[in-house]
Amino acid sequence: FNYIPVLLRSPIGAMCAAGIALGLWFWLGIEPTHVLGMGEETIEDLLYGVGNEKLHIWWVLSIVIVAKVLATGLTLMTGGSAGLLIPAMVLGGCMGGVLHGVLLQYFHGFHTGIELFIISGIGSALVSIIEVPISAVLLIISIFGESYAPPAMLSVAVCHLLVKNLKLYLHK
Repeated sequence: FNYIPVLLRSPIGAMCAAGIALGLWFWLGIEPTHVLGMGEETIEDLLYGVGNEKLHIWWVLSIVIVAKVLATGLTLMTGGSAGLLIPAMVLGGCMGGVLHGVLLQYFHGFHTGIELFIISGIGSALVSIIEVPISAVLLIISIFGESYAPPAMLSVAVCHLLVKNLKLYLHK
């Protein structure tokens, strides 16, 4: 996007993100708010099992994750203000939902609630993307309650150790 004039970057990024959201809407019937919105509606729909029933299918949720990543990346690369905290929480919660859906489909004796996966996914994403392990655990405890502290601590610790030892960039 450095080759595009500065005044055209934001409109082009916004149109691309809108195109992604509208494509998902017309193709799968997933509302654009799940890609372009803040994400609290997506997390609530997953936690409580309400909303669009297609959003509860693991492969559709995987496509929503890719769309959210692309839309957020386009917004940030073209000078828009997307932030990383809320998109990280949404991506982590959705990844937890995907993992839960895969385990339900392929392991028939599996009967754990989706809440545990979504909340652990949120903590893991906060550590993996923003690198805030202590804040991630405190945020999960303050939002969801003390009963989710042990799984949150475990997922945050494992992700922190994995991310700390991975070298994804050649230069920092």
